[in-house]
Amino acid sequence: MLVIGVKRFFHDCAAKTILLSLTFAGDLAIVAAAWLASYLIRFVSGYIPLRVQHIPSFSAYAWMALLVLLIWAVVLRSGRLYQEKTVPSLFKEVTCFYKRTSRPFWCSLY
Repeated sequence: MLVIGVKRFFHDCAAKTILLSLTFAGDLAIVAAAWLASYLIRFVSGYIPLRVQHIPSFSAYAWMALLVLLIWAVVLRSGRLYQEKTVPSLFKEVTCFYKRTSRPFWCSLY
């Protein structure tokens, strides 16, 4: 019986680790998609009037996405968003997420 309990414990831990890793990878994919979509919105769509003479190439913008992903990977990991935890309510989860992600966002604006 103890062996089954130990196997179940490690199976559950592995499943949680895989789920947290997939969540992290999904969040980075969303960041990359948002970065690349910003090129289309900013330079191609015409919704935002341009005040620059030179529009960067899409390939240069895509290469900059690697730097953006690196920065956001550090921000997301340092915010301890991908740890196992028990949160008693959705409100506390949302406020915890806001506290951990709003500081890097506001600092990036300056």
